[in-house]
Amino acid sequence: MEISDKPKISYRPDIDGLRAFAVSAVVLFHCGFYGLSGGFIGVDIFFVISGYLITSLLIRDLTKGDFSLTAFYAKRIRRLYPALVFTLFITLIGGYFIFMPDEFKELGQSAVSVVTYLSNIFFWLKSDYFDGPSELKPLLHTWSLAVEEQFYIIFPLIMILVFKLHKKFRNLALFALLLLSLIACTLYVHIDNSAAFFFMPFRIWEFLAGAMCTLVVRLVVKNTIREIITLIGLLLIALSVIVIDESMLFPGISAIPVCLGTALVIAFNNNETYISKFLAAKPIVFIGKISYSTYLIHWPLVVFYTYYIIREINLVEKITLVFLSFVFGYIIYSTVENRFRKGKITSKESKTTFMYTIAFSVFVACIGGLIHLQDGFKQRFAINEVVSEERPVFRAFSGKCFLSTNESYEKWSGDNCFIGAKQESNHNTLLWGDSHANHLVYGIHSQKEKIKSNILLFASAGCPPIFDAQPNNRPNCAYNNSNVIQVIESHNIDHVVLASNWQYAATQGVELNKLGDTIKTLKALNVKVSLVNQLPIYPINNPEYLILRLSNGKPLNEDWHLKPSKGQKESKQIKQIAYTSNIPVIDSMSTFCDHGECKIIQKGNLMVKDAGHLSELGSSYFISSMLNQNIGFWD
Repeated sequence: MEISDKPKISYRPDIDGLRAFAVSAVVLFHCGFYGLSGGFIGVDIFFVISGYLITSLLIRDLTKGDFSLTAFYAKRIRRLYPALVFTLFITLIGGYFIFMPDEFKELGQSAVSVVTYLSNIFFWLKSDYFDGPSELKPLLHTWSLAVEEQFYIIFPLIMILVFKLHKKFRNLALFALLLLSLIACTLYVHIDNSAAFFFMPFRIWEFLAGAMCTLVVRLVVKNTIREIITLIGLLLIALSVIVIDESMLFPGISAIPVCLGTALVIAFNNNETYISKFLAAKPIVFIGKISYSTYLIHWPLVVFYTYYIIREINLVEKITLVFLSFVFGYIIYSTVENRFRKGKITSKESKTTFMYTIAFSVFVACIGGLIHLQDGFKQRFAINEVVSEERPVFRAFSGKCFLSTNESYEKWSGDNCFIGAKQESNHNTLLWGDSHANHLVYGIHSQKEKIKSNILLFASAGCPPIFDAQPNNRPNCAYNNSNVIQVIESHNIDHVVLASNWQYAATQGVELNKLGDTIKTLKALNVKVSLVNQLPIYPINNPEYLILRLSNGKPLNEDWHLKPSKGQKESKQIKQIAYTSNIPVIDSMSTFCDHGECKIIQKGNLMVKDAGHLSELGSSYFISSMLNQNIGFWD
């Protein structure tokens, strides 16, 4: 099979049908519908579709000899940019009225990254796609647009080079590039899952899967065979939506079924198959036509609403958000997107398009820069200064004692990781765990004069203190934890305290029962072992906004309790493991909670900085309570 020298391009309503499935999967996933854990793969469907359509257009124009790079870029800009800029303005306005200063400041930064086509890199630097704080990033979904735009920049240049080859080698060159990208993605997802997810070189194989469809769309194949193949394709897509979840390494091998399924539907569908007629149904095609605008607006809508109500959304609200996403998507499509996308691009129109694009990009960048320089316009809120004073900051040990997701043991700083000045004490305690060990640092430091033992911190983000534990998306956990024995021996540790977000570890494929084996190993080293139990995980990610809503702009001087949404089950399990292992357990739940509700605000001040990490005040309160009850890890 070869790329046709006379490619014929005509409108295919079934591809709009595929777009409808893609955007529906993403919207339903982001709204939290049960059973659609892999809904985020809708983006991969878009990538394959884009690869097919763009390759078809490039082949047609390069074959005819009238390809224009400037006209190509101008068309892509007119297709994508107006609706994107419109959504950016709406999002920035929404953020101004709703977001607290820190979130609004980051929103301004992300807006700059969007108009410079670098939002995938920006969000890679900020967080993983599936991390909790991502739920406060209304422009997070634009990472996929940045990947697509970067592909549009380089792929025409690749095709120009490919067309200089003999016809026999053109297909081979593209297929070789596909394999190279797929292999790189499959290997690198184990090294840095976040980079493999966000970076275009690791995603280009998905576009090229669509490009390969140009080889077979005009093959003479019986309709019965086409029906079977396209049905298999749809089943692969559906299974991916249902089976894949955030605990799996993605992309890589796990992304192959959805991309293969999409490619099969594109390559083997025609107007005569039942699958084609189903995908070409008017209601489905309508959703496909508004899919881009719907994709743009749905995530800011979900983020702002969830932020405003300060709790998890219920089923009625989920359905309403889905409905509004498509309604607003249609409005943006009909009033903005569709007005600019059509029409032939002349040389003069290309220049005008580039000029307007640069002007709007500079304007948005200036707005984003101003938001950054003004620290999110703190003056918007009367109680801002009160809130900011209690804004928890745990940065003192970051990068040297508390290792981030992809940092390994070699970066740990040894003696520099003792909390506070090292005392003339006969006792050295190792605080080993993840971020739930790190957030105790401030409390320990504030109470150091009352603590007799020297306390050394060894913590890795997302890594529970269990030997051989390898959580999903945390490639260095097992290796980092394997060095704990060396840390114990080299620093004369006589007491080890294990602290973790046990609930999160359990969701990342870690078997908590293996904690018992770790305790046995530590006891064999003749060290005392203690456990810090699960802290409450609240159904909110923006506790500062909770204070703002409760106070109505006035100073808040009272306590506030909230029922935790997660952690109770794991708390009981950890208690049982500690009991079986005959070691003391520090019951975090009893410190903060009473009758099922837990103290999230004390006298107007936050005890947490997000859904589950302690603020400076919360950390001090926890350690002080342990001291007052004569329990802890300092004797």
